[in-house]
Amino acid sequence: MSLYDDDAFEPDWVVAPGETLQEWIDEHRWSLQKTALACHMSVGEVEAILDGDRRITSLVADKLYDATGIPARLWLGLERNFRRGLAQGKAWVH
Repeated sequence: MSLYDDDAFEPDWVVAPGETLQEWIDEHRWSLQKTALACHMSVGEVEAILDGDRRITSLVADKLYDATGIPARLWLGLERNFRRGLAQGKAWVH
């Protein structure tokens, strides 16, 4: 199989957007408190995103963009793909 085959990569698993946020936090060596402050959210709200329990809405995506510089459309796309995958019965990789 080559990189140019029409077969797209379709895993049978999904990853929560919080994984991307956790990677960003780890890379920048931020605490949950600093992240929450930068996002104008409580620590509990950030933890809920990290745990996949809080949906990323447009407002949340904008707050994440302001804090991380990662575009809101990326956060919304990650959320959409995560929730769609769960609805399709894909396994959630924690």
